[in-house]
Amino acid sequence: MGSFKTGFGRQLGRLGANAVGNKIAESLGLDQSEHRTYHRGKEKAEEHKQDLEDTAMLNSIDAAVINNIDEIRDIVFADDKKTLLNQLESLEIQLASESWKHIFDAENRVRNKYTDALFSKFCKGISRLDRIDPLAEGIVHLKWKRYTSRWRKIIGKSGLFIILYAIVFGGLAFCAIYDWYRKLSTTYIVVFWIGVFGYILLRIYITYFRQINQLIKAKRQKTENA
Repeated sequence: MGSFKTGFGRQLGRLGANAVGNKIAESLGLDQSEHRTYHRGKEKAEEHKQDLEDTAMLNSIDAAVINNIDEIRDIVFADDKKTLLNQLESLEIQLASESWKHIFDAENRVRNKYTDALFSKFCKGISRLDRIDPLAEGIVHLKWKRYTSRWRKIIGKSGLFIILYAIVFGGLAFCAIYDWYRKLSTTYIVVFWIGVFGYILLRIYITYFRQINQLIKAKRQKTENA
């Protein structure tokens, strides 16, 4: 957005300067065709220079982002649960300080690479902790952060598309589903809600299956020992 505003202001400046130059040339009786040709060449040269500067700036940002990504990639997760938790807490703080920006700007797309790498590393660390100790202190909180960060990523990158989609298609879909739901018999309504709650329970189990299985295993061992 900043580059758009800068370019728009630059274009307005050129138009204003050309208008003033044309008025002066007319008052002095100068050849307008030569005047316009000169200014067109000057404008093209300025645009080319600005394009080169923008490309150089983008390349420097990309190089810095790649260096930061390499640092994230070089993080080796510990086998010790306590050390691993500390590493995940550090990544969580870094992830909270970063954000995903809309993908309609070239610079934003470059900067998003770092946040993507940070989030990917965070998810891998949580999976590692889940394998080491599914009931580790703080793992539920970390999984919740992973879930909310995934939505931050989607909304940050494509928020405008999501809003437009929700307004246009969401409203149409809601009306169609509501009309279909009203025509259902009582039996089918019960089946519908059983399916909804079944899906919710399945999603919970998929997310926390290691914790649930560990609790079941601990309960069985306690019963056998008794």
